Amino acid sequence: MNLNMYLVPGRNLSISAKSAVQELYVDGVRMNLTYGNNWTLADKIELSNGNRLISVYAIDLTSTCAGILASVTDDFLVTDSKWKCTTVAAPEWYSIGFDDTHWADTYVIGPNGNVSWPEPCKVLKEIPAISQNAYWIWTSTILNAPYYDPVIYCRAYLRKFSTLKLFIIIILSDVVILDEYALSLRVQDLTYLGLHVNLSSILTSW
Repeated sequence: MNLNMYLVPGRNLSISAKSAVQELYVDGVRMNLTYGNNWTLADKIELSNGNRLISVYAIDLTSTCAGILASVTDDFLVTDSKWKCTTVAAPEWYSIGFDDTHWADTYVIGPNGNVSWPEPCKVLKEIPAISQNAYWIWTSTILNAPYYDPVIYCRAYLRKFSTLKLFIIIILSDVVILDEYALSLRVQDLTYLGLHVNLSSILTSW
């Protein structure tokens, strides 16, 4: 069996924000940025197979329009209405274990390269390095542009596995994963416990 077919291949995150990406985190680890203060260019971050959470702190003090724009290879993740945003930075807001259920859904301004409303946001130009399926996002105060929240914090999961799915990945790849979603087990541990799983039927319905 080719176990690699069940693992997510490596991907890249391309991201920009008008006017600046102040901080970017992947699974709670802060990333180094080259173009954080130049919103017309996108930073490119290499992601590993196991990465799950993107968190970004962005600002705009221009009083014109603001936005965050991002995509992951093959549109595995794009900025859209599924992202969560807030204007208040709680402790560890960028970490995997942080509860963002009380955060508001982001407001979608418009697609990459085709923003038509609100009028001041027409300044949001296309970023070629980012997918055209990605949308500029901010809080809903952007409707009042140029009077909007100047600072926001946003998050989105690349994947939010259930315990069962992580459990299957552990079995297939024979690796140790330690986090709040799953126990750490190796294939030999399962054999010792006498646990038998019909992986073919599970993966077919996954």
